Amino acid sequence: MQTISELKEQAVTETPLVLFDCTLADGTLEHWSTHGVTVNGTAYAARVLRHSGFNIQTASDQGVDGSPTIAVLLANADSHFSELEIAVGWRGAKLTVSFVFYDLWNNAPLTGAAVVFQGICNPPDQIQESTFRLSATNRCPWTLPSTPAQQLEAVNGGVDGQYSLFYRCGYSAGQTGGTGSLNNGAPFTSCGYVMTDCQARGMQLRFGGLDYVPPAIEVRPYG
Repeated sequence: MQTISELKEQAVTETPLVLFDCTLADGTLEHWSTHGVTVNGTAYAARVLRHSGFNIQTASDQGVDGSPTIAVLLANADSHFSELEIAVGWRGAKLTVSFVFYDLWNNAPLTGAAVVFQGICNPPDQIQESTFRLSATNRCPWTLPSTPAQQLEAVNGGVDGQYSLFYRCGYSAGQTGGTGSLNNGAPFTSCGYVMTDCQARGMQLRFGGLDYVPPAIEVRPYG
């Protein structure tokens, strides 16, 4: 299987797809894309009509960049998303967005899926007769190393040093000189990017998101 970096350099490439994986507060799983595809055994419904793209901003003075927010417009003619809003609610749901090159003719991915955004969903921005607009905010800028090679790089940044994508997270449990806690004897390979997950991985001192946001701020009105 080719890598995304290799395939994007070709003059003609297969279809680039953005995959959305969402976990609601009650554990309900939702998977969407612009096409009905299957990646790593997960079926993605053709629900995405449009998304806002990824506006990149500097997330730290170490040069790590990230996308602070994303909005997605979903097909809702059957009221699927409206019913979930009534039954569970979208606020606080965890959204992961990945990128992959996909061969639609043979119905098979050509590259591994690369995570490009992870965030927390807001309440629906807009609900109309046939569409449902949802947005999410990226609350933690660091990227968790999910493979042994990435975790080894997280120890000291590898050849990129402090500019490594995995250095700021630093999770490297099981590696010589590494930091963090193991999960039943094995390193963690995923993260919800919230403080409780950092604590479970022994990395609470590296947490880069907001630990607490007040629900409201009361001020004295004019007059």
